[in-house]
Amino acid sequence: MKTTMILAACLGAALLASATSVGYSAPRQDTTLQAKRQQGDRAAQIRAQIDKLRSELSAIQRQQAGQSLESEKSVKPGINKSWRSSNIEPLIKRLESESREIFAQSDLLAAVAGPLEGSVVADIGAGTGLFTRLFAAAVAPGGRVYAIDISGTFIDNILRTCREQGLSNVTGIVNTPTDIGLQANSIDLAFITDTYHHFEYPQQTLASIHQALRSAGRMIIIDFRRDPRISSNWVMGHVRGNQALVIQEVQAAGFRLVDDKPLMRTNYFLEFIKSEKKVSGTIN
Repeated sequence: MKTTMILAACLGAALLASATSVGYSAPRQDTTLQAKRQQGDRAAQIRAQIDKLRSELSAIQRQQAGQSLESEKSVKPGINKSWRSSNIEPLIKRLESESREIFAQSDLLAAVAGPLEGSVVADIGAGTGLFTRLFAAAVAPGGRVYAIDISGTFIDNILRTCREQGLSNVTGIVNTPTDIGLQANSIDLAFITDTYHHFEYPQQTLASIHQALRSAGRMIIIDFRRDPRISSNWVMGHVRGNQALVIQEVQAAGFRLVDDKPLMRTNYFLEFIKSEKKVSGTIN
């Protein structure tokens, strides 16, 4: 941290020197060619010094950011334990229940996420594959869907059901608690449904999503409202943070909030775009 402050101070001094040098007007009697060349050489030296300081400061900031991510502690240890079970039938029955708002509104939510023809979509926390299959049809022809889940059993089930329905544009990925497992600049949309509260290491996971999205790529997060006025006791105990906290964390990871659609009662729908500049703050 101290090195960063010193470099930043040096950079500021160099910028000031540059401004002074560039803006300097020699006395009227000192207008020889040699004086002009000396002034130009001095300005070039200062610009080179600025470039070097900027490079060093940027490298240190990147290193510090990486160290910060690596030192991140689990925000909810053990939250994904049940999802690694080989017996997923009870989970499928629970997730694909008509009483579950996400399931009942799945066609609408998939439609709102579009149009997607030709796009590459990552269904993160794909679970039963409900949205994976909807997106596989929506991105055709030419598009692709990555079904990403921490459970290999769920991924196997998704790939099997896709084959049965003739959907050949789906790739399954078993992710880690910190990385979604995609290459940089490989997707147009990251779709996260009732899964953000399962991010055990949100900073690192969001960083991997940010890296995977193409320039101005979109991320949609749908999750439970954590509000004692409408939320069940289960939600209040299970879900880590409310909507405002999610917005704050996501924007700090380099995304900009562009929409907050009031589509559901028990869940919120947030749409972000990838931004190279990190921002902060929330909306109501």
